[in-house]
Amino acid sequence: AYLLAEEVEASGVIAVVVAGFLLAHKSPILQTAASRITERITWRTVAFVLENAVFLLLGLQVREVFSHAGGTDLGPARVALVCASALAAVVVIRLVWVLVTEWLRNLRRRGASSLPLADRIVIGWAGMRGVVTVAAALVIPSDAPYRDLLVLVALSVVLGTLFLQGSTLPWLARRLRVRGPDPAADALARATLLQQAAEAGLERLDATEVDETSGVCEMIRSRVDQRSFAAWERLSTAVGHESPSELYARVRLDMLAAERGRVLEIRDEGTVPSDIVREVLAMLDIEESMIDSGTEARQDVEAPVLVGSGEGCAELQSYPLADPVPEPATECPRCVAEGTHAVALRRCLVCGEVGCCDSSPARHADAHFRETGHPVMMSAEPGEHWRWCYLHHVSA
Repeated sequence: AYLLAEEVEASGVIAVVVAGFLLAHKSPILQTAASRITERITWRTVAFVLENAVFLLLGLQVREVFSHAGGTDLGPARVALVCASALAAVVVIRLVWVLVTEWLRNLRRRGASSLPLADRIVIGWAGMRGVVTVAAALVIPSDAPYRDLLVLVALSVVLGTLFLQGSTLPWLARRLRVRGPDPAADALARATLLQQAAEAGLERLDATEVDETSGVCEMIRSRVDQRSFAAWERLSTAVGHESPSELYARVRLDMLAAERGRVLEIRDEGTVPSDIVREVLAMLDIEESMIDSGTEARQDVEAPVLVGSGEGCAELQSYPLADPVPEPATECPRCVAEGTHAVALRRCLVCGEVGCCDSSPARHADAHFRETGHPVMMSAEPGEHWRWCYLHHVSA
């Protein structure tokens, strides 16, 4: 990308940045899962080393850049004015760009604002510059007029935005009362996305010709369900109760520790080739990294979950949250009658019946939908104000 851009007398640095954006966007399609995992780890290290090396080299050149820029016929006052003007232009243009593009986006969405004004101001103010700006300036040919001044302008923009905007960004966010990410809303969005992905996968499974007598399909369905259940269990705010996914994580992690210990004992005995031992240890590490206990995530989910009005789903629009919100339920009547255990409770917004979630052994909320066709239910857990549409598999 760099060489092609240079051949047409364009910016090689910007070409590399654009190519990086495109490849990152297409990586889920172009790359394998193993290569993406390796890439994330590798490039995180490479980027850390390169960025710090650039700023180290930059610091070594600052005195020389200042002396050369000050030796131009513009004079110190005009040089300072040019640097300050460039810095102000960068800050103002980004703010205007963020505000205008969001306004145009809202026009396309017919007035449905996606971001409050305070959030847009903070996004605009967060335009700190770094290595790319410096790299773009340093590739200017050495014989270009006022090159040292242009490099000094780039340094002024980088240092000015880092110190001016970087140091005042926390204060501005507090002043505008911008709230940080809501763990509860993130947990609901994650669970909804995984549920929709699982539905697509199961539809493909149903369309695939597989020998059902082998039990593979049932095993796949069970694993997909467990992944979805673990995501939904993050929303459970019940204190003092271990969810099934947390119980699985605790028991399986204990087992993996024992398995790893036995593999290391065999390694020390020297009876198995070292490459086989490394492969088995890597398999255990991958499984451990995939275990999603959600314990810390559940501890963060304390605020009410409010994520929109269900725009785009007629059922969610037809059954909004009641005002006032009903009191949390304490039990599932069917579980009490059958003597089973409920992990989390759901309330039907059509008839008000309370049932247990899909992580519960009996799944009475799902059974209620299949028996009655009532499409929308809401969480009946304390502090949870989200709804779910069984027909379209979306939440609000």
